[in-house]
Amino acid sequence: MSAMNALDMSIDAARCTVASSYLRLLGDFCEAHGLPVEQLLALRGLSEELLEQPDARIAGDDFLAMCTYASEHFAQPDLGLRLGLSMKPGYLGPYGFVLTSCKTAAEALAAFKRFSSLAMDLGHNEMVNHDDQNVMYWRCHLESGNPAQRFLDDLVAASWVAMTRLLTAQPDVHPLRVELPHPAPQDLRGYEEVFGCPPVFDAPVLTVVFSSEIWQRQLPQGDPRVHATIKVLCEQLLQRLESSRDPDWLSACRRAVVANLRSGVPGLDEIAQELGMTRGALRTRLAKHEIGFQGLVDQLRRDMALAYLDNHTLDLVEIAFLLGFSEQSAFQRAFKRWTGYTPGNYRRRQQQSVTPALAGDPQFQAQSQ
Repeated sequence: MSAMNALDMSIDAARCTVASSYLRLLGDFCEAHGLPVEQLLALRGLSEELLEQPDARIAGDDFLAMCTYASEHFAQPDLGLRLGLSMKPGYLGPYGFVLTSCKTAAEALAAFKRFSSLAMDLGHNEMVNHDDQNVMYWRCHLESGNPAQRFLDDLVAASWVAMTRLLTAQPDVHPLRVELPHPAPQDLRGYEEVFGCPPVFDAPVLTVVFSSEIWQRQLPQGDPRVHATIKVLCEQLLQRLESSRDPDWLSACRRAVVANLRSGVPGLDEIAQELGMTRGALRTRLAKHEIGFQGLVDQLRRDMALAYLDNHTLDLVEIAFLLGFSEQSAFQRAFKRWTGYTPGNYRRRQQQSVTPALAGDPQFQAQSQ
């Protein structure tokens, strides 16, 4: 699937959400400038306790309403730029931990592409690697003409710049080119200060281009052990987020697959019959969501395997049976294909505490504050 085809994908923006950790970015800015965060949250009937719940999410509409209020309160039409430039990994939740633990640029760019919706899924991003450039795209899910789109475009573009500088430890790096979908404001100084180059306005899609050279070195804060563990958590959170947006028939399809696994891996015909569809109808519906049936089954088995391995009352033979494998060796091979580890090695790694490693990392603490 090409980058531009991917950018044409759309979902119901009314169902989009923002992570509570990401909301702290707005709350901290408002507190620092004299607007109490409880006043901001009260606009939408939200509790301040929400900011202390790492897995909580709020409706995208609520987030945008608070951003609009803050922008008007401070009389700052460029609030999106200001927030984006102050982005730090701690505001991104587990996704931020994954980024800061990447040892190579390839890992960081892959994590950006895979997990950014965990922070905010009000748009879709894509990335294309050229010989000498990394091109990042983002298309807002809001309807055309929504006044909040400019805010989001500015926020995303500026946060990409801020995070690139943090991850590569190059505080003075600038993008080669920035293209923004909204009209040019009268005063361009804020944009030029943030990006270090005059952006192009009225572009078809938000585009930020960096030189590939800045991503060719190893990242200074990388920690493979932390990265592997937190990446598993992010995969689980991403699956939960994607499932929350599933249409009813797709949720029913997932449940039917899981329910049948103990009897072996179910086939497309079997699941279609349970859903009251023909084989062709189910295949067509899955294709419209860019999902293959075997890929769906594989993803469900992988996610269930990760959950079962966290339950130390289950041995590997039992887990293989629960996942529909005829023998443990087949489970071993599949799990290593999914994660790069054998089930036993993965379970032993999980028994090691990751929290002390993160808590003791002064660089991560400094970036998160």
